[in-house]
Amino acid sequence: MVHRSPFTVASTKFVPVWIGPRSAQTLCAQPGAVTGAIRGVSFAEVSLASPVPRVVAFPFGVLVAHVREERTFETIGSLAEWRRQSYIDLHGLMQGALDTHGSLLSHEVERPTPSHVLSLYYVAKYGWPEHEHRAALGLLAMPSVLLGRPDDDDQPPHPSDTEDAYLREGFVAAELHDFGVQRVAHGFAAWSGVSYAPIDKRRSLKEADLVELELLVQAAWCYANVISESDAAAATATIADHSRLARALSHAGPTENTQLCLAREAIVETSRIQGLLSAARDSIMHNGGR
Repeated sequence: MVHRSPFTVASTKFVPVWIGPRSAQTLCAQPGAVTGAIRGVSFAEVSLASPVPRVVAFPFGVLVAHVREERTFETIGSLAEWRRQSYIDLHGLMQGALDTHGSLLSHEVERPTPSHVLSLYYVAKYGWPEHEHRAALGLLAMPSVLLGRPDDDDQPPHPSDTEDAYLREGFVAAELHDFGVQRVAHGFAAWSGVSYAPIDKRRSLKEADLVELELLVQAAWCYANVISESDAAAATATIADHSRLARALSHAGPTENTQLCLAREAIVETSRIQGLLSAARDSIMHNGGR
């Protein structure tokens, strides 16, 4: 019989919101805002003094909340169930924070609403035998495969049976993109999330490396999605901002190490953002964006 034990992950949820360039720039100029840049794209970390206390504002019009929790689970199925409910709860908290602090925004958007929630799981403690690590990390990147559809009351009675089978036999999905490095780390990206587990902590990526990368990708995805669908938003956008974002996501920097390059390429590919960026550029040009 295979022995498994509880595992621990650092869970970071990312919640992007389109608020418009004027509102974002107002937040970035707030007293106490901490400025910085990710791959040449500027941002400011600001406070909303709410259950979602710190958010990152990007001047091109997007706000991204990121919430970190360290959690221990008996099974990946139990993580999947917690994840589903926590997405609903966090969406509500973020909407409440936006409604409460609407005076900070310039009302470019009638009622800013969270776009989506995406999770990064960074494994702090393994709970599976070594031969199951790859399957476990794959499941962590897309744990909803262990659950029924959210709109279906007839949920699978024994998700643990499905989990056991995947762990024993291996988990394969066309959606998964492997960016791990042998003897260094396991890493997977999918449309629904990212998982990473160091093997050699001296050589693997730090949690902060992946959090920073996801902040940029989720902000860019929200931006490109809105710009490509809204003529009004496209008219406020600039080609300079678009080009800066596209370059940050597609070009390897001179100091970018191989592991970070692999992670960036996997996360960008599975996010399907390149098509959105292309559509957004067309929309900016069509609507007279600067």
